[in-house]
Amino acid sequence: MSILRLSRHSRMASTVMIALILFMIVPSRVSADDEPVAVKNIKWVLRRNTVVITYELQGPLNESYEIGLTLLRESNASFQFVPKSVSGDIGSVELVKSDCEIRWDLTKDVPSGLKGEDFYFEITVTPAGGGWGTAATIMALIGAGIVAIVVLRFAEKAPPEETTTALPVPPPRPTVP
Repeated sequence: MSILRLSRHSRMASTVMIALILFMIVPSRVSADDEPVAVKNIKWVLRRNTVVITYELQGPLNESYEIGLTLLRESNASFQFVPKSVSGDIGSVELVKSDCEIRWDLTKDVPSGLKGEDFYFEITVTPAGGGWGTAATIMALIGAGIVAIVVLRFAEKAPPEETTTALPVPPPRPTVP
């Protein structure tokens, strides 16, 4: 086995090892009793220029979540508006209670207000850190192992590169007539 072939083997092996390490340090929630998280009882009321949205977040306490808010409309399925001027239990939130509240300053995002009465809110919740569960982490590790096997087998079957230590013959010199 030539030094060049060994070097290529080392590069592939190190690449595979780096990929495996990255898959192992992906944030994951490993728990035997992973409980699903649910948002229930979404209610809202307009108080002066502030919309107060209340909801119940049901899931494991002392866990971190990413909470998102979208305004939708029953009469127009394509209408979606993500409020920006919000405060309260939105964004990165650690669940320490089930009764949550979001305050939205309507006039900062929509100075002219909204006309109609068929608006409603959708609240999305995902575990903080990407939301990878145990099953997804296991699948990623299995996938990385398969990739490593394929790459290493391909490297073994690759034809050896030709190496020579001799210098090429120089071109012929031009002749003068």
